[in-house]
Amino acid sequence: MNTPLKKLTKFKAFILLFTVLNANLFAQNTLDKLGLTNATPAAAAYSLRLLSSNYPGPLLRVLIGSNYYDVYPDASTNRVISTSSKISAAYTTFNAIGTDMTSNSLSSVLGSNAATVAIWYDQSGNSRDVYQGTTSNQPAIAAAGSINTLNGVATLSFNGSSNYLQSTSTATWLNGTPYTVQAVAKNNGTSNTSYLIGTNNQSSSGNNALHIGWRSNTTFTIAQFGNDADYSVTQPTTATIISAIKNATGSGSSLWINGVSYGSSTVPDAYLSTSGVLNIGTGHNLTQLWKGSYSECIVYTSSLSTTNRQTVECNQAAFYSTIVCAASSTPTVCINTALTAITHTTIASISSIANPGNATGVNGLPAGVSASFSGNTITISGTPSVAGTYNYSIPVTTTNSCSSLNATGTITVSPNNTA
Repeated sequence: MNTPLKKLTKFKAFILLFTVLNANLFAQNTLDKLGLTNATPAAAAYSLRLLSSNYPGPLLRVLIGSNYYDVYPDASTNRVISTSSKISAAYTTFNAIGTDMTSNSLSSVLGSNAATVAIWYDQSGNSRDVYQGTTSNQPAIAAAGSINTLNGVATLSFNGSSNYLQSTSTATWLNGTPYTVQAVAKNNGTSNTSYLIGTNNQSSSGNNALHIGWRSNTTFTIAQFGNDADYSVTQPTTATIISAIKNATGSGSSLWINGVSYGSSTVPDAYLSTSGVLNIGTGHNLTQLWKGSYSECIVYTSSLSTTNRQTVECNQAAFYSTIVCAASSTPTVCINTALTAITHTTIASISSIANPGNATGVNGLPAGVSASFSGNTITISGTPSVAGTYNYSIPVTTTNSCSSLNATGTITVSPNNTA
């Protein structure tokens, strides 16, 4: 018998269940994998690695042959897209309602095929996914069975002529607010215009069409249509970390590339007022398309503090190896034979390295071998005196105080042949 008390108890239980489900559905995800706390929420977050421990979903929806699959972070420490990533069951349309992850891996359906991206999922918890239903307009994640990579990490490839992704609803959340865009990308050649992100709108009035990226080969812009800040920056052709910040109204904007400041501008001196859909891989229209690799894009509806900006930049620099390039060689040399110098080019400003000069046999180097730093180049040289395999790791210090950045590589020293 349902007494009034039992009915009240059931109603309270229903309200509690609804509240829990609603909280889970619309929860803001902390980007703790970037080193941020819940005090710095993202408005949208796209990556080919897991950015939030709270995000349980797929990173991409890909098209292989005639079927679509959601692709989840793999089980590695870095939780990235790889051929061992688990996938969903097959879908026949790009926007089909998703199902759960299966036990099948991406390699089981990829084979030697190509894979393009129909959905780049938003990890922020705000469900601002970006889509591309036209196959010829989809950026690529794999070619001939191999994942596309940027410095050894999975990346999307945009062709500069037709590839882009869009949200299905207008980005009104960008209106009337400061914002920050942090992206990791690499341009694959000179292009007069190559925008990373924008909102698809343009009319006779200003502040209605966001477009951020390179206006020309030597000019980076933080632009709102008719209220644009142009910065003198030569377009890099290496992996690049970009932090573009629109400050509070009247305070203009600021730009950092690989953690190095390129100054501030008094514009844009107003907020966005009318935004269309969000574009990834193009600006405020569909003719100024990104050409190259694109690995990560995080958008905040705030102007990040110096501490938070540097926290994310340092995390990205370590993950994507953008500040210290890979070793020029991984040699095998006989004991007591002079080593042909190994070099690591540095992209951002480095102020020092650990144990430079005549300190031999430190940071994992063989005895008799040392490292020096000059002119944005780390040079490893000397004559090894002890046989073995040496996996070295030389800590570097940057001008923006990034920690846990190292120049790494391997030197194999063979013993004398006594036969």
